[in-house]
Amino acid sequence: MPVQARSLGLDLLYPVAGFKRYRDPEDRFEFIYPYRWLEDQAVVLARTTARAGNPAEPILGMKIPRRVRGVIPRVAFGPAGREDALENVSVIKQTLLPGFSLRGTLGEPEEAAQKLLDSSIAPPGSGKDATLVRAQAARRNSLEEYEFEWTVEGALSPRTNGNKRFAVHTTSIITAKEDELYTLAVITPQDKWGPEAKATAEAICESFAFR
Repeated sequence: MPVQARSLGLDLLYPVAGFKRYRDPEDRFEFIYPYRWLEDQAVVLARTTARAGNPAEPILGMKIPRRVRGVIPRVAFGPAGREDALENVSVIKQTLLPGFSLRGTLGEPEEAAQKLLDSSIAPPGSGKDATLVRAQAARRNSLEEYEFEWTVEGALSPRTNGNKRFAVHTTSIITAKEDELYTLAVITPQDKWGPEAKATAEAICESFAFR
C-alpha cells in the first residue's frame, strides 16, 4: 500500500506509486517528485561553488548556467536532459527579518501573490505576462502557508534562444519556519498542463512538510 510504504520511508529509496521522496538533511523539509526526475546538477554545482566562498568562480572548469545564478535553490529536480528549467520542482530558502509573518508582512494571499508576480516573476519591462490563477491560505502541521498558482508567458533569452517563447504553469507553497522562508515551486510547460500534470503538481505540493 502506498500510504504504508511512505510512512516507512521506503520512497526515499524506491519509487512508490510513481514518486520518490527527497528529505533535506539540514533543513529537514521533504517532498515527493516523479521517480524519473533527476536532481539538477547545475543547482548542486552552484551551491558547492557558493559554499567554497566565491559564487562567481567555476569549480574544476565547470561553468554555472545563467539560470541558477542569483538566488540559488536549496534543491531542484526535473526530467533528464532538460536544461531550460521550464519543467521542475525546486525549493528556495531565504532568511527573514525579525517580526516577519505571511499575513502581516506580505498581506492576504491574493495580495501577496500579486506582489510576487509584479515584483519578481513578471516585473514591468521584463517582457513576461503573468496571470494569477489561485491564491489561498492553509495551515499544516502548525505552520501557516500560502498556496499560489499562476501562469507566465514570455520570450526566452534572445542571446541563447533567438525569438523562442515560453509558457509555463506554476503551483507553489510558501511557508515561514522560525527565521526562514521556504518556497516550493512546481513548474510545468503550459502545453503539458492537464489533469495528469495538475494531479502531479498537487501531489508534490501536498507532500511538502518538515520533519
